[in-house]
Amino acid sequence: MRKFLAGVAIACALVTVAPPAAQSATVNYSISFSSLMFPGIPGNTVSGSFDLQFDPTLSYLDSTIGITQNSLNVPVDSPIAFSYSPIAGGTLAIGGLENGAAFLSSFPFATDDFVLTISLLNVAPFALFVGQTFDFGNFGFLNVAYQTSLSVNDVTPVPVPAALVLFGSALAGFFGFGKLRKRFSAREPAVA
Repeated sequence: MRKFLAGVAIACALVTVAPPAAQSATVNYSISFSSLMFPGIPGNTVSGSFDLQFDPTLSYLDSTIGITQNSLNVPVDSPIAFSYSPIAGGTLAIGGLENGAAFLSSFPFATDDFVLTISLLNVAPFALFVGQTFDFGNFGFLNVAYQTSLSVNDVTPVPVPAALVLFGSALAGFFGFGKLRKRFSAREPAVA
């Protein structure tokens, strides 16, 4: 029994002093948005939702890895990508890859594309810019949003090691308390 308790105590101590560098800094965001574009243009509302996983300490440029498009109600001529810069105040851009995730081009020819730019380092994330381009054959058109609703939810899982330390120390405490109780009950004289 003593060996078991010693093993539990050593395991709890090792988990407690594990270096935090071993844990990943990856965050998971679930992003949904809806934007009212200037009226009179096809696709007056642009809306969509994305799941995004990345390390906020690194910079990303036109990355298609870590982003999943759940929905988007406008056509896009290229795969969806994202760009992120921790240096630029935690700015995240999601958009079509053809012109770059953070850029739109309507000159000389436009593609069907969109860009959503978000500031993530504020108390409440907010949309900085939503734009869309249309391909009308020989010419293109650029449209921007005048009103946007945005939802950014951090769905990063909570690490488990802290729970293991608490469980291990509670388990060791229960076994130690039981052993102590047996020891004191053995010392008490029997009542006749």
